[in-house]
Amino acid sequence: MVNGTVNKDRLSMILAEIFKNNRLSIEDLAKIIGVSRRTLIRDLDKLKEQRRLLRVGSDKAGNWEIL
Repeated sequence: MVNGTVNKDRLSMILAEIFKNNRLSIEDLAKIIGVSRRTLIRDLDKLKEQRRLLRVGSDKAGNWEIL
């Protein structure tokens, strides 16, 4: 399934970017990954469901934690 592969690659890219800078905003992360804000939010939700990612603190002043 092509979509599943692309999505897994994109999820890995998101985790790699957050590993480099865990204070990235959704907007900045979407630009880096090259997807829309909505697509990134969907991917972040998937990572949270899989218990691989957690947002600590507020959207503005918080940070991401890779689990």
